[in-house]
Amino acid sequence: MVRWSLDVSKVRQLYMNYPHLNYKEKTIASLVRERIRFITKQYTAVETVLYRDLIADQVESEIVSAIEREPSLANVLINIQVDLRNIGLPEAYVNAIEQKLCAEQQKIQAEFEKERMLVLANATAQSKIIEAEGFAQAKIIEAEGIKQAVELIMSINPDMNSTELLELYIWLQTLKELDVPVIILATGENGIPLLIQPSP
Repeated sequence: MVRWSLDVSKVRQLYMNYPHLNYKEKTIASLVRERIRFITKQYTAVETVLYRDLIADQVESEIVSAIEREPSLANVLINIQVDLRNIGLPEAYVNAIEQKLCAEQQKIQAEFEKERMLVLANATAQSKIIEAEGFAQAKIIEAEGIKQAVELIMSINPDMNSTELLELYIWLQTLKELDVPVIILATGENGIPLLIQPSP
C-alpha cells in the first residue's frame, strides 16, 4: 500500500502530464512492480525467507525513491509512505525452504560430530600408544635393573650358577609384588631353595 499527499502548488503540472488522472495505474503501480522485481531478483528463494525484514526495508526505500525521481510526477507527491503487507511466499514453499535449511543445519552438525569423534578417537589411540610405549620402557628399565643386580651378586660370588640365581631373583621379585609371606629353606650348597607359604 502506497500513500501520499499532493503538493497543491504543483498539481497543475501533474494534471498536464496525466490528463486522464491515471498516474496511479500508469506510473506508480509500474514503479512499484519494477522496484520489487529489481530487489527480489538479487536474492535466492531461501534468502527471501531468511532476510524478509531487510528486503521489506529495501523495497520501501526503493519505491519512495523511485516515485520522488520520476519526472512525469513533477514532484507533486509528498509525504510518501509505503506499507508492505502480506509479504512472503506460499506456505508450502516456505515450509520446503525451511526444511532445506534444517537439513543443511543437520548436515553441518553431523560433520561437526564426525570431526569431534575423529579427534576423540585419535586422542584415545595416541593415549594408548603412549601408555604402551611407557609400559615397554618400564619393562626395559626393570630388566636392566635385574641384570645389574644379578651381575653385582655374581661379581661377589663368581662360582654361582647365573641361571639359577636369575630364576631365584625373579621368584623373589614376584613374591614381593604379590605381598605373600614366604619361608625360604636352603637345601644345601647346590640345592634349589624351597619356598614355603606358612599357614595363617
